[in-house]
Amino acid sequence: MTCMCIDTALSIVFQKLGYIVGKYPGYFVLVPFFIACILATGLQRLRYEDDPEYLFSPTDGRSKLERAIIDEYFPINYTQNFNLGRITHKGRFGRLIITARDGGSVLRRSVWNELMQLDSAIKNLTIEWDDKIYRYQDMCAKHEFKCFNNDILDFDNKIDDIEANRYFLKYPIWVNHETYKAYFFPAYLGGVQRDANNIIESAKGVNLMYFADTTIKNGDIRGQLWEQRFLDFAASVQFENIIVSRFISTTLQKELDSNTHSLVPFFSITIAIMLVFSIGTCMMFDWVRSKPWLGLMGCLSAGIAVIGAFGLCVYCGIEMIGINLAAPFLMLGVGMDDAFVLLAAWRRTNPTMSVPKRLSHTYAEAAVSITITSLTNFISFMIGIITPFPSVRIFCIYTSVAVLFTYAYHITFFGGLMAYFGEVERRNLHGLICIPVLPKSLAEDKGFFFRLLCTGGRNPNDPDNPKDNKEHMMMIFFRDVLAESLNRPLVKLLVISVFLIYLFIGIYGCSVIKEGLDRRKLSRDDSYSIQFYDFEDKYFREYPYRIQVVVNETMNYADPKIQQQIEDMLRKFEESPYVADKSMTESWLRSYLTFLGQDDSFLFLQALNVSDPLDFYRGLRDIFLHFPLTEQFRFDVVFNEDGSEVIASRYIIQAKNILDANMEKEMLISLRGIADSFPFHVTIYHHYFIFFDQFVLVRSISIQTITVAAIVMMAISLIFIPSPSCAIWVAFSIISIEIGVIGYMTLWNVNLDSISMINLIMCIGFSVDFSAHISYAYISCNERTPGERVKSALYSLGLPIFQGSVSTVLGIIALAFAPSYVFVTFFKTVFLVMLFGATHEGQSSDNKSLHLSSKLPQPYHFKTTNLQTMQKELPFFTAEKFFDGKTIVHKNGGPIYIPRPSYINLACNISVEGSKSLSVSDSSVVAEKDLGLGTSAEECSESSWKAAESKIDHHVDMIVKKQPQRIIENHHVNDGYLSDSLEQSTDASKMFVTRSKSNDTEMVEPRRNFKNNRQSRIGPTNGHEERMNRNILPPSLFNHQQQNNHHNLNRFIPMSYNRYLEEYPSTRQRLQSYRIGSLKPNRTTHRIQQDPDIILNRNEMNTSSYHYFDYNLHWDSRWSGTVPANQNKTDNSNFQ
Repeated sequence: MTCMCIDTALSIVFQKLGYIVGKYPGYFVLVPFFIACILATGLQRLRYEDDPEYLFSPTDGRSKLERAIIDEYFPINYTQNFNLGRITHKGRFGRLIITARDGGSVLRRSVWNELMQLDSAIKNLTIEWDDKIYRYQDMCAKHEFKCFNNDILDFDNKIDDIEANRYFLKYPIWVNHETYKAYFFPAYLGGVQRDANNIIESAKGVNLMYFADTTIKNGDIRGQLWEQRFLDFAASVQFENIIVSRFISTTLQKELDSNTHSLVPFFSITIAIMLVFSIGTCMMFDWVRSKPWLGLMGCLSAGIAVIGAFGLCVYCGIEMIGINLAAPFLMLGVGMDDAFVLLAAWRRTNPTMSVPKRLSHTYAEAAVSITITSLTNFISFMIGIITPFPSVRIFCIYTSVAVLFTYAYHITFFGGLMAYFGEVERRNLHGLICIPVLPKSLAEDKGFFFRLLCTGGRNPNDPDNPKDNKEHMMMIFFRDVLAESLNRPLVKLLVISVFLIYLFIGIYGCSVIKEGLDRRKLSRDDSYSIQFYDFEDKYFREYPYRIQVVVNETMNYADPKIQQQIEDMLRKFEESPYVADKSMTESWLRSYLTFLGQDDSFLFLQALNVSDPLDFYRGLRDIFLHFPLTEQFRFDVVFNEDGSEVIASRYIIQAKNILDANMEKEMLISLRGIADSFPFHVTIYHHYFIFFDQFVLVRSISIQTITVAAIVMMAISLIFIPSPSCAIWVAFSIISIEIGVIGYMTLWNVNLDSISMINLIMCIGFSVDFSAHISYAYISCNERTPGERVKSALYSLGLPIFQGSVSTVLGIIALAFAPSYVFVTFFKTVFLVMLFGATHEGQSSDNKSLHLSSKLPQPYHFKTTNLQTMQKELPFFTAEKFFDGKTIVHKNGGPIYIPRPSYINLACNISVEGSKSLSVSDSSVVAEKDLGLGTSAEECSESSWKAAESKIDHHVDMIVKKQPQRIIENHHVNDGYLSDSLEQSTDASKMFVTRSKSNDTEMVEPRRNFKNNRQSRIGPTNGHEERMNRNILPPSLFNHQQQNNHHNLNRFIPMSYNRYLEEYPSTRQRLQSYRIGSLKPNRTTHRIQQDPDIILNRNEMNTSSYHYFDYNLHWDSRWSGTVPANQNKTDNSNFQ
């Protein structure tokens, strides 16, 4: 009941808002537009963020804490002690990977000569800053005041011997016994081929590195200038025998910028596509009801909403990032979907009403659906804000605000424009050029192109002419073709089989999902960095990372037990499948203990007692760390102020065979697990671990975020759609769609990373848009069989879901052609969720069990061969009619025309011989509020009582037989009746029946101004006297054959008569007397039901020989229920 109240309250609020918008449209157009213009000025203060480390690493990542520990104990000085294996920050650098153009070994003289030329040219590059010229030697990172040098170039004079197999180098580490210098070849040579003794035979690539000193004054600025000069030179240089691949420290940043710029040209393409689609969808063959300009205005509304939202975010100090440019594409699709909802709801209103009232009814129906979809999308993005990835958080902030602005602008700015073009329709003007046009029924003698391009509207003299009131062919397709197909057993079996196959493939895809955002995926497809990444992954993955292991705890390293603990720690790391053996580990403690164990060590240690901690540390500090081969260990031991203790120590291990992001993640998890297993503090670090943290956290964060979002979406669905079974099916659809999207995106080469996480969060909201509303439409419709419910649901929502899906896909289709993984991922995931969401809507409704049908009683059935239908020539109420005892005829003897109403009633199910069987597949469909996401009709919809009301206004025919009689007033009070204001009705607003005992006559009259007099007298009914200001559809006439049946009259009218008069003043009709035809009673149980030809409300009267039937014109699903039945049930067998 609470959920119903929320729904009803929203309808009332939006109904009032719609009336105000329709009354004063200028304010709602101009004010939002100027607000957007003011907020757009915030874009001048744009602060662009493109640091990949900040954007794509978690803010609370463990690596950032580990780096802080390393920086505290082992800060690196680029001026004095730069060491390639011990860097903690990337700094400013340039890297080159050189490969042979013929694909052969680089250890050849022809290749090596060009390589040396390249190195010399790079070292001679100059930049100008502050009126000074700087070369590489002036700004390079130094060790012992010497520029960092690529050690592999030391073999220039030996390359001929190496090529001729006269000089041998051992891989991976080789020590020159002449200079005692150690060479670590994996840092420089890639794709190394070696023999059984690890002697290098050939190498496919050479890695050259150049580091700038950023620790000196203005060093970072100069380093940035030099990087750009380095990049430009490497791009321009050409050699005969080598291929040069380049990379600098800001390549990722520059590629993110390049990604953003690559998307700008697609804005115009997307806008053009959306304009064509939106204008085309808003057009009809009826040019009065066509709204092409509103299609254009829908795009404009979404555009200015996004501009205003972005401006507000910038004013709030939120950084702008490149992937935010995907938001306008998304909002364009979502905004057009909202526009379709409003336009379709508008077309279901009564065209004879004033524009403010039509807009109030439009808002009452459509604005609630827009609110639900906008709310689910908004909350989905708000949940994304809690993620620890700044890129996800920033995007979700911008997009959530854009969703709110798009929603607000469509119910204000776009609503005001609807009011203006509604006035164009009211005046029967052409929807495109705003000139008067003829209805199609009056333009039959005109030419083909005139009828095609210059006709529309209704003929005021014949408003229900079928030529001016045609059904939408797409709605007919969903009802009569698609729904009929889905109801066939063979098709159902096929659908279930396809679904199981889909689910199996999706689950398989989930099982092989890859995690992590590879660096190359942040670059454009045509970027220079792609070649570098490819060569690096191909040739330099055997020994990729030198990992620092730090014990940041004061320990007595002179104690043999501590020494054994450190040795056990290193051995445990080296036993990991991701770490190389001990030959590639750098340990000052191992080397020092080896030195102490040598026979000649006493020559250096003299009288030191190394078992004593002070002597142990004195020999380490003053003697061992000064040898040429061990001087690098000086930066791995941190003493306290007096040198009596070691407060931190560092060891270097080597990662091996790390081939992709998944292995990087597994390596990091494994090594951290080992580090955490020791009783003392152990920290592991590499400057790439900052990015690897994303790989570790993305799965758990995605699961948590998606789960929270799904639960919240189900809660929202349950609030607005109060049905537990519906919530269950919504949950099932969300789970199924998410499995499909994750599984199929994996098979479509999309990893689970921060980019795809954004899309998965977003897809939760999109999937609810489909599943919740189609499930609710299926459950809440009033058909008895599952097949009929499928028809009803697809007739109501098939077209709008199709439009919503297509508009969203078209909004982001340009992203599919962007040369960027980031934006292509957006397209792939949104496309998948639209595809799976749209296909789930039919499937989810068809597979539900019909738990309500058993609660509904069986309908009455009777036959009448005398009731016929024909095309009427004149309005029915202008012709004289009489009853000849067998049938109702014109005075000229012809059969009459009884129009088909389209309402939900408290009624019997009636089957008329010769007519269609009971089905929503006819033009009579369930009269309800808009059930969901989209709305049903573009040209004509009968899923709303408002749409059907327009038919009643013009189709009603009154059966008149003037018989002045004595009138007796009978009152039938329904205490549960609710008026439009949701209050219990008063006597003044209830209906009563006046009956005549003589001459078998009775009539229906609304109660008006009778106060509390329950025996007020009404004069005889005059067929030509206007007795009421509203149109009431008359009961049918039947021969009465059975007398003295006692029945209870039960009425359930969900709209007050006074409100009825107020809302529809243009359809006034006369109240007439009716003769009752032949009818025998059936069961006395009542239910909601409808017939494609006649809808009756059985009202059984006490102490009467006549049976009264009438139409409930204003049934709404909010008041659904079963009317109490008479205790004296009658037999069904006599009812013919």
